[in-house]
Amino acid sequence: MGPARKALHEDEGVRKYLVESTVGKKELSVNESKIVSLSSGLMAKEDIDKGCQIFNSMSFITCIDFSVTTICHHCLKGGGRLPLGDGVLPSIEPKVCSGCRRARFCSKKSGSVGIALDLLSCVINHSCEPNAFLCFEDGRVIARSLRPVQSGEEVTISYCEPMLPLATRRDYLEAEYFFRCFCKRCETDKREEKALVPHAVKSLKDLRHIQTAMVRLMNNTVAATNTPGKYPGFENITKMEADILGLSRRVLKDGAWPEHLDPMPLVRNSLAQIYLNKDEHFSALRNSLRGTLMSRYRNGPEWVNNLCLLTQCLVAIATQSPDSSFFNGGGFITLKETKYAISGYGLRLCKDASTVFGGKSKYTEFLCEWYSWIARSSDDPKPGTKEFEGAFWDAQKSLLAWADVDTGYGIDLGEMDVSGIDEMCAKAFNKLSIK
Repeated sequence: MGPARKALHEDEGVRKYLVESTVGKKELSVNESKIVSLSSGLMAKEDIDKGCQIFNSMSFITCIDFSVTTICHHCLKGGGRLPLGDGVLPSIEPKVCSGCRRARFCSKKSGSVGIALDLLSCVINHSCEPNAFLCFEDGRVIARSLRPVQSGEEVTISYCEPMLPLATRRDYLEAEYFFRCFCKRCETDKREEKALVPHAVKSLKDLRHIQTAMVRLMNNTVAATNTPGKYPGFENITKMEADILGLSRRVLKDGAWPEHLDPMPLVRNSLAQIYLNKDEHFSALRNSLRGTLMSRYRNGPEWVNNLCLLTQCLVAIATQSPDSSFFNGGGFITLKETKYAISGYGLRLCKDASTVFGGKSKYTEFLCEWYSWIARSSDDPKPGTKEFEGAFWDAQKSLLAWADVDTGYGIDLGEMDVSGIDEMCAKAFNKLSIK
């Protein structure tokens, strides 16, 4: 009988090799995890500020589907090392998947079609409220911090889409990774769901069933719009929006589903992307405003991607003629206010992209180049001035009033402060009552 198998953190040689396999790293170590009993985890050996690179690693193995002929702006720029079948090389195009809008390969079904095996990344454990995330650029895996990480704290990432509801996240993690998550966010979500039962929800089982059904219906709608003709029953986006929102009203006694309660932010932003692709700009913008600003989470790649979508919706409207119905008699804000909103959200987008993805990432460079064009062509007051901050805030108030969004959800152009978001979500929660 052979020797007992050791955990990774119990083998000094393996621990050292894993950490030394990366470059540009903070002081790290592989130790026993405080999250998973008898398992290993990646620990910070020094304080790490928010928005810092934790490590940079060349993947041990990288595989991509032979059917892929293009790659998105985030993906493997070093495509010469990875021919896509019969020596065909991928073309580099700044495309964004309408389904996930993430830093990964995407198929027509919005599925990931690339797999990378990275040594140190394999040690990182899961949290639904992680302090780090992984992105893929120039053939390398980059780990970045989403918030300050203290020395001795374990580095965590999310193994699943973080905007999914609790039951869906847990089902996915159990099916794919064979564990049940009990992180701080899971426990917070669980308490909030239970608190709904005596006040507004018919039953906890009904709530979770409806949440799962909303996600499934939204996924079917995304798939139908990405492959026209294949799923004709899901192609009418207006009907699908009504069906999804109708589901949310079934379980609540007063029908008022809180906009911050998952999966509503995910649903809203998915609808916004589809409406934008169909040039239905007002519907896209209204869903984007509600899905982005009324979500309780304002950090990470999801926040940046959704803020980018919001800015794109505004740009699509601003390109219309000043004499069009968009700005005349329709109750929408003026063209000048729209331009102020674009400049303000675009400025915040560049700031947050730099923090989340890094100032030298291709995504951030692309966004900043695009924004610099907007800033140069904008009217006075110019972005970056005190006068502009006032003009932006006034424009944002008008925009939120049009979308029926409380101004408390608005963003400022200074440092990210999410303390007010929790207050707004609590206020929405407390409005629920039995009819």
